[in-house]
Amino acid sequence: VERQMPAKVEHVVLCKLSRRQQVLYEEFMSRSETQKTIKKGDYFGMMALLMQLRKVCNHPELFEPRTAKSPLSIPAIRLFLPGCILLDMYRAIGGRRLYDEGYCSLLLGPLLNV
Repeated sequence: VERQMPAKVEHVVLCKLSRRQQVLYEEFMSRSETQKTIKKGDYFGMMALLMQLRKVCNHPELFEPRTAKSPLSIPAIRLFLPGCILLDMYRAIGGRRLYDEGYCSLLLGPLLNV
């Protein structure tokens, strides 16, 4: 089967590191442990360094995970309705209670704190 396969073609595409990848790379390379391993020249140590650098380049989240933080913070909305409107809404659902068949919790549940 191998003889029937077409010739292997490789394309090398160079792309720049993102700012985060650059920072992770520079921090990793400046660590004292990394510098010691490089000076030592141990084969397995060097392979471990290369694997870490591959993580930085290919999957920075594997190298140093970061939690997503959102600047968006919205306080809960409090809704005050006159009793007559609540009564009309209650009648609109046919007087059903929570967990009754056909009860719409989106309609009254939040308003009645159920």
